[in-house]
Amino acid sequence: MATQIQLRRGITDEWSAHDIILAEGELGMDLDLHIFKIGNGSDPWSILPVSSGVKGDTGAPGASGAQVTFVSDP
Repeated sequence: MATQIQLRRGITDEWSAHDIILAEGELGMDLDLHIFKIGNGSDPWSILPVSSGVKGDTGAPGASGAQVTFVSDP
């Protein structure tokens, strides 16, 4: 049986109108701006920083850029 996970989501106007507090670790998605924030259980949406995910190395992209080696789990 497949498990479905849904994140809290809404358009920009909804987030602004309600300014909810996300639970600690809860993700909220703004469907207009294509951003997400991670709740801390105390700060409202308007104060939480936008999460950008993990940032990789900077440098030239493509064949001239840095090469990445993937290691599989043992």
